[in-house]
Amino acid sequence: MLEILEEHVGYAGDKRRLSSYREAIKSVLRPGMIVADVGCGTGVLGLLALQAGAARVFAIDDSPMIE
Repeated sequence: MLEILEEHVGYAGDKRRLSSYREAIKSVLRPGMIVADVGCGTGVLGLLALQAGAARVFAIDDSPMIE
């Protein structure tokens, strides 16, 4: 479990990667869309979708990350 957490902390701390994801999401998402973040892990991409104007995000994951 600690390995998974460390991996996701690394993703969340990578400003360049997050910036690229943020811009990619903004380029396709239109305000009011409903989004499914499948394999969401910590839910970072879902949060970016909400910031870009998604009306709702369904965060779906089958890992122990939520624990």
